[in-house]
Amino acid sequence: MIRKIIHKHLSNPEEFISGFAFLGEILTDLPFQGGIVIGKKPDDTIIDSITGGPTPAYFSHFTAVNKELFRLTWNIATEITGLGFGCAIVEPTVSEETINGEIYRHTLRSPFLHKMTGTMAGLGWIGKTDLIITKQFGPMLPLASLLTDYPPENDQHQ
Repeated sequence: MIRKIIHKHLSNPEEFISGFAFLGEILTDLPFQGGIVIGKKPDDTIIDSITGGPTPAYFSHFTAVNKELFRLTWNIATEITGLGFGCAIVEPTVSEETINGEIYRHTLRSPFLHKMTGTMAGLGWIGKTDLIITKQFGPMLPLASLLTDYPPENDQHQ
C-alpha cells in the first residue's frame, strides 16, 4: 500500500526513486520503526555544466527540487496520518536551523541522513565521495525522508 500512496503523488514516476526501510534498530529513541525515502533525478544538463563548484543554476535547480520533495513528503505524510499512522517529515536538506545548531557547528553532523534510509531500503550504496549512488540515477541525488510507524512491506524498494 505504501508504494501506491507514493506513486499516487509522483508527478512523473520515472524521475523518482523510492523505498521503505525498517529502521527500528537505529531509531531507538523515536516512536518510528520505518523510513520512507524518495529521490528525484537531477537535471543532467545542470549537473554536467558544473566545472569548478556549485553554480547559480545548480543552486536554483536543487532549491526547486528540494521544495518539490518537501511538498511530496508532506502530501504522503498527510495521507499516512489520515490512515491512523504516525509520521514525521525529515526535510530534504540540512536546514539553516541545523547549520546554526551547536552540534552541527562542532561535528558537521546532521540529525538524520537520508542516504542511510536509502541504502537500508536497497536503493543504492555510499560511494567514495560519501554520496548515495543509485543504478538508475547515479550520484548527486536529492533525497527526502519520512519516518513512520506504518508497518513495513515485503517489497522494500521500487
